[in-house]
Amino acid sequence: MSDAFLGRRLAGQPDFALGPMTVSPSTGRVSVDDQEIRVEALTLAVLVALAQAEGATVTRDELVALCWQGRIVSDDAIARAIAKVRRLERVTEPAPFTLETVPKIGYRLLGASASTQGRRRIAPAWATRDRKSTRLNSSHTDISRMPSSA
Repeated sequence: MSDAFLGRRLAGQPDFALGPMTVSPSTGRVSVDDQEIRVEALTLAVLVALAQAEGATVTRDELVALCWQGRIVSDDAIARAIAKVRRLERVTEPAPFTLETVPKIGYRLLGASASTQGRRRIAPAWATRDRKSTRLNSSHTDISRMPSSA
């Protein structure tokens, strides 16, 4: 999937809270307490899709349609994106949300009410306007460097 496509899509999304965590799709950051974490676009797209489902199960096919533009992707690619969302789940205690796997169906985000101002339902035709992306400085934490639990 094109980074430019995801960037345009996420740029139009409002910030929202998951418990004590503030998710800012337009800047590619998640903030908890004093910690600011840079999150890659695909991980944010998956998190936004799950949060906007408001506790409903999001199927793997829906995630592919929303986050990979309907392209054919392996189960491994979806599992990697979900694993990165699970890392965000563990950045603070208590966890700001719980990501539940619904066997053979998909995933759902539990335990946190996603609150936004001007919330929009995710659709494949998200924000079509172009915006230049901004580079984050190296003082931000990179989610890909966070330890994972097996």
